Amino acid sequence: MNLYKSLLISAGLLLGVFLLSIFYFLFSPSVFAQSSLSLTITPPLFKVNLGPGETWKTTLKVVNVNPYDITVYANVVNFESEGEGGRGRFIAIQEGKGKDEALARWINISREPIVIGKEKTVELSFSLDVPADASPGGHYAAILVGTQPIEKKAEGPELRVSSMVSSLIFVSVRGDIKESGFIREFITEKKWYEKPDVNFFLRFENAGNVHLQPKGEITIYNMWGKERGKMTVNENSEFGNVLPRSIRKFEFIWKGEENFFELGRYRALARLTYGKEAEESATRETSFWIIPIKPLGIIAGSLLLFFILFIWLLRAYVKRMLALEVERHGLTDVIKEKGKWTLPLREGMIDLRKTKEKTSSIGFSMYVKKYYKAILFLVLCLLVIFFVGAYLKEVLTKERTFEIIIPQKTVE
Repeated sequence: MNLYKSLLISAGLLLGVFLLSIFYFLFSPSVFAQSSLSLTITPPLFKVNLGPGETWKTTLKVVNVNPYDITVYANVVNFESEGEGGRGRFIAIQEGKGKDEALARWINISREPIVIGKEKTVELSFSLDVPADASPGGHYAAILVGTQPIEKKAEGPELRVSSMVSSLIFVSVRGDIKESGFIREFITEKKWYEKPDVNFFLRFENAGNVHLQPKGEITIYNMWGKERGKMTVNENSEFGNVLPRSIRKFEFIWKGEENFFELGRYRALARLTYGKEAEESATRETSFWIIPIKPLGIIAGSLLLFFILFIWLLRAYVKRMLALEVERHGLTDVIKEKGKWTLPLREGMIDLRKTKEKTSSIGFSMYVKKYYKAILFLVLCLLVIFFVGAYLKEVLTKERTFEIIIPQKTVE
């Protein structure tokens, strides 16, 4: 009897495992597919210039790139800058606030569920009604689209927006517009580098009442004034905006050509323009050094050795000439007397044009052996001249290869 019960229990367990396996293989693909949900919304940013009391209508597209149908919901929230990295946060419309409290209250869009077929696109229409008493300047909101309605946090209006896509809406209300900004800071991560791999940080502050998009370039020059790189700021982009009363930090990495001759002091000049009502400009400059320690130490040691050898050869040459003059005038005792070294030179000054002494020719090997110090000195001088010429040729080259990297991705 006990054996019969044990068999029944084992059969039941096997049947349960079999049913669970079937359930897993039938339903897990859809669960996995939901976890890898992918949506695309276009355009990701609207920039609109309107006057008080005006109405604006348009549409945005939501693309379902998944191999199954999905249901999505659209919601409008306020948007504001957060930190200096170009990030923002979404804030739900707060109850009890006036109609001009924020841009989100001016936007009308359907809150009903929207079914999008697999690999299909739907267009969502919405309108924007600017109140007649709207304050001039910038107003900011976003339309969020996701598979679930947005959830408010219990402690405040900030939203959880995971698994959602957004389209930002920047509205400039005409009136007393103030476009004011400046470069608060432009620096490098360090003041000196061993190779041309430099991090730049530029902080732009918007002191006006409307968003600004600073555009321009940062140009890098070597110590001879030759251009060694150019970084563009917000070129051919709708992003990179700085919201009113906020600071935006832009980061760039410049990788120049690794060439020993390109050492020295560098300067970087930032030139930016901003504003639509009246284009303004802002400039700022910074400097840094590129000093390759190891190669420079080798060169410095070589130069020191050269000067030591140069002085030794010069002294040896002078002594040799003095000895020849002393020998020529038979003044061998003069060498032993202190302060008499100039006498043979003074006595030996002759007019070479009137000299008719016969000279005997010597072979090449004897010549080299006799004047090897002078030959060595000339060779060193030629090497120095060659080095200086090569250096000037390299540093005065107009163009050099370089690479620009923008390490951060922004949403504004």
